Amino acid sequence: MDLEELLVEEKKSAEILRKECIMLVKKEKSVKSSQKEAEDDLELVNREKQQKINELDVVVPLRLHQIMFVVNGSVPSDQSPALVLDMTELTRLQDRIKQLQEEKSQQKDLYIDARKQYVRLTHDRKDMKVKIEVLEKQCHELMMMKFGREVDLEALQTLSGNRRLEELKQEKLLREAAYAKEIKQWDAKVEEARDRLMEVTRCNTERVLCMTTLMDQNRELERKINASQRKMGNKSQDYRRGVDQVEIQRLQQLVKIQSQQAEALWREIGLLSRKGGHVLPPAQARLPRSPPCPTPQDAPKPAHKDRGVSSASLKHQTQADRESINTLLSNSKHFLINDCSED
Repeated sequence: MDLEELLVEEKKSAEILRKECIMLVKKEKSVKSSQKEAEDDLELVNREKQQKINELDVVVPLRLHQIMFVVNGSVPSDQSPALVLDMTELTRLQDRIKQLQEEKSQQKDLYIDARKQYVRLTHDRKDMKVKIEVLEKQCHELMMMKFGREVDLEALQTLSGNRRLEELKQEKLLREAAYAKEIKQWDAKVEEARDRLMEVTRCNTERVLCMTTLMDQNRELERKINASQRKMGNKSQDYRRGVDQVEIQRLQQLVKIQSQQAEALWREIGLLSRKGGHVLPPAQARLPRSPPCPTPQDAPKPAHKDRGVSSASLKHQTQADRESINTLLSNSKHFLINDCSED
């Protein structure tokens, strides 16, 4: 709101200043016109004043040697027709008189030369008139000999001019026809070139469209291949996880059975060592056979470090248990053999 009020106030002040400017311009114009009128009036007054001053009688003191107005060798008593001049102005007028006399003599010489030229030209005109009469007679005789009558030379020249004009018109028509034919040929060439250009443009457009289609197909195939690879990777990962689980369960069961066998052997060895009897080693229980691992036909087999490490550790533990069991069996057999030999 404050800005709007300030803007309104500024507009009002600008309007007031504009009106004042217009008024000042009008005043300036009126002052200039009044000044011009005053200057004109002043000039008129000065002119009238000068006229009045010129009408006044003025007494001019002169010396005797300055008076040149002499009549019959003496100065007249009435000197009203005399003229008072400055010496420089008198000298200028005298020089001008001399210049005019020289110009007069020059103009007289020019007049004499012009008069002589006029006389010469008059004689030349008479001679040319005689020559023209002779040539007219010769022309009349030639026309009578050639045409048998008098012919208007101006009309003859006009006809000859028209013939030339007709020849030029005919030549113009021939050239226009040749130019039109050439233009038609060039138009045909331009049209043919335009058709070739359109054909090339169409072929290039088709090729560009084909290339664009192939690129789209290529991108689509790459996308499908990537999707199938991701899918097959997931499948192989699930398959490997299942195989590892089965193998782990089998190894755990094997370890459990072997640990049971080892405990049984240790118990029998303890009994034999205390009683001194002959005891046959217990029959070894059959280990469960590991089920065949199904292998997918086209599934890739990616390496899994964590599962590989767990399987390797289980196999190592199973191998150690087997070695310990075999050691116990060999020791028990050796102990039994020693007992039999003592008996």
